[in-house]
Amino acid sequence: MLFSDIEGSTALLRRLGDSYADALSAQRTLLRAAFTDCGGQEMGTEGDSFFVVFGSAADAVRCCVAAQRALSGHDWPGGIPVRVRMGLHSGEPVRHEDGYVGLDVHRAARIAAVAHGGQVVLSEATRQLAGPRLPAGASLRDLGLHRLKDIETPEHIYQLVASGLPERFPPLKSTLAEAAAPAAAGAAPIVGRVAERKALLAAYARVVAGHPQVMLITGVAGIGKTRLVEELCAQAEAAAGGARVLLGESAPLAGATLAYGPFVAALRDQAGWLLADGGTPDMLSARHRLFVRVLELLAGLASRSPVVLVLEDLHWADDSSRELLAFLAVRLRDERVMLVGTLRDEELVGSIGQWLAELERRPQVTRLRLGRLADGEIAELVTGLIPADAASADRVAAVVGAADGNPLYAKELAHAGPQALPASITDAVLAKAARLTAQARVVVDQVCVADGGMSHELLAAAVPLPQKRLLASARRAVASGLLVPVGDGYAFSHALIRQVLYAQLLPGERRHLHHRNGSAVTGSTPATSTRPSTPPCGPWRCCLMAHPLPCGPVCSPRSPPDACCSATSAARCRSPSGPLPRHSRLAP
Repeated sequence: MLFSDIEGSTALLRRLGDSYADALSAQRTLLRAAFTDCGGQEMGTEGDSFFVVFGSAADAVRCCVAAQRALSGHDWPGGIPVRVRMGLHSGEPVRHEDGYVGLDVHRAARIAAVAHGGQVVLSEATRQLAGPRLPAGASLRDLGLHRLKDIETPEHIYQLVASGLPERFPPLKSTLAEAAAPAAAGAAPIVGRVAERKALLAAYARVVAGHPQVMLITGVAGIGKTRLVEELCAQAEAAAGGARVLLGESAPLAGATLAYGPFVAALRDQAGWLLADGGTPDMLSARHRLFVRVLELLAGLASRSPVVLVLEDLHWADDSSRELLAFLAVRLRDERVMLVGTLRDEELVGSIGQWLAELERRPQVTRLRLGRLADGEIAELVTGLIPADAASADRVAAVVGAADGNPLYAKELAHAGPQALPASITDAVLAKAARLTAQARVVVDQVCVADGGMSHELLAAAVPLPQKRLLASARRAVASGLLVPVGDGYAFSHALIRQVLYAQLLPGERRHLHHRNGSAVTGSTPATSTRPSTPPCGPWRCCLMAHPLPCGPVCSPRSPPDACCSATSAARCRSPSGPLPRHSRLAP
């Protein structure tokens, strides 16, 4: 469905006088010619506006490009151009008498209403249908989520960009001004996360209406928490009566953390008293007065404009910072304040996990759990990052497969080259591994040489640790985020983690670890010899040799399977039962 009208028609009438009738007739003639050429059916005309339906979204897009080019090239009366705005939406309206009715018709009209003269905008539904079949030289620009008049849910809107037509326009005329701002300097357009972006914008709309909100965004490292927050902040700053954005980060310090670190960083010179020593022996009373003072400060700021207070990496913050956030979540009542916190999934253990579980039970607290991006979204993300001379379909597919839905990994892999392990990922993985206890590192290294992970039974047979210490070490490895429980065993949380750790092993260490696995399978005692081991054939070979790891020479194909491992041992060799995550099956 296409809706169009002339922008500023009343002002144009005053400027053109009697010549306006000629301009209006020319506009109608040019548009109707484009409608006819592209199979459009005119459903309604009123003044300078049109309502037209098409058999396909691609035909509607093609019509808009042709119509705008015709309008742009026309010789208008008095040399004053006539600028027509156009909006497209695809849906299932209901046929009524000689026209169509339904919410989709209203949505299409509202989409057109937020555009500017000369601009063509379209909905997410139309993008999905027409995106793969755009006219030559045309592309789509993501304008983000917008709240349309009388439409309950925000709409994801895109601008149609075509050669020979204007590309730059003012922000869209959204009623709540939840329009997408240009991407922050140096930031690429956000990919995916449509549902999460809608949730954040809906929360911000409630804040503007005087209902404070707390949004807690959780996910693994690199999954896109900060990028999502950047998008929210850009939207809020670009809104009518733009929000005041305050950003504070927690520092990853060893040992004691900074008191009120993220709050001090966000409020800066407005809250130097957060660190002042009140000199009172009653610490509880002093802390309560401090919390109330922060509440009053935010309320004062919010009286002038909405406030978005971002507290990044709360898993590194001190207990006082988290307690202050919980206090604000309870005491904020009608202030236009939005608190946004980010936390890593792998750090949500112990007291931090308990704090989060208690906090998210509050009525105005919402937790957004970020999962992995879809393969198509990762492909869209990296296609523009890979050098043009290397951006083959195979190269993109390789990056998509290795990234396994993690946008940070995808970016690093795209920049690193086809055979390289990105240094940033390597450093992050090794830093985590360095914080493990010696026995937890033994567990991680043992799982590292098993393709697809290891059952706990096989791990217990391979690692020379008492059961109690083994369980404690496995728990530490899981808490670090390096391993994840899968079925009745363990696997790496991402294939790249396994690749990094395997690459750090010395050749002798690899052989020793493989030999311990083989001995565990066969039930024999690991040898102390440093000679190359001979992994057995049969099921263990299928389990551990299905990936290109240098495990030493395999046994002769002529050896019978039962010469290497019995049926009982073969059962212990199995990977963790249950479906394995895709990333745990990737070979390093």
